[in-house]
Amino acid sequence: MENVIAAALAARPKVELADPALSAAAVVVPLFRLGDDLGAVFIRRTHTVETHKGQYAFPGGFAEQGDETLAATALREFEEELGVAPHDVRLVGELDDIATIYRVRISPFVGLIPHPYPFRPNPDEVDLVVELALHRLAGPGVRTVEEIRGPSGTYRDVTFYRLDGHTIWGATGTILDQLLLRLGLLE
Repeated sequence: MENVIAAALAARPKVELADPALSAAAVVVPLFRLGDDLGAVFIRRTHTVETHKGQYAFPGGFAEQGDETLAATALREFEEELGVAPHDVRLVGELDDIATIYRVRISPFVGLIPHPYPFRPNPDEVDLVVELALHRLAGPGVRTVEEIRGPSGTYRDVTFYRLDGHTIWGATGTILDQLLLRLGLLE
C-alpha cells in the first residue's frame, strides 16, 4: 500500500509557492492502514490556542530557526502536538503548497504511521484526536463547497467535510481535497 500511495503522490510534480511574503508552515497528513482502507488522523485544536480555536487540523505549525527543512518542521510539530516520534513516521510524499488567507504557506507531507498508535496529545494545543476512514470522507454527501465571507469581507468558496459530528474545513479541507483527489477517491 505504501508504494501505491507514494506513486500516486509522485504522479505529478508538487506545486511549490515561493512568495517570500508568506510565512512558512508545514503539516503531516498522518495516514494509517485500516483493514483494506486508509485512515487519517486529525486533531481538534483547544479553545486556548492563539488562532483557529476548536478547529480541526493536521498536526503541524510554523517553521522555526532550528528546523533544517519543512519536513523537519512537520515532524517536530507532530511530536510536540501528539507525541509521535519522528522515527515512527514514514514520509511517502508531498502535496501542493497552499496559501491561506492569513498569508501562510503550508507545505503538507504525507506520512504513514503504525496503528493503533499511543498518541499523547499536548493538552495546551489538542483537545481531541480523530481517526477517520478515507473512503468515508470521500462518500456521498460528506463534502460540500460553500461560499463564505472571509475576514477581509470578500466571499470565497470553501470546502467542508462533515462526518460523524466532525467538521473539517479551511486549509485542512483543501489539503484533504488534494489527498483524496491524488489517491483517486474523489472525482
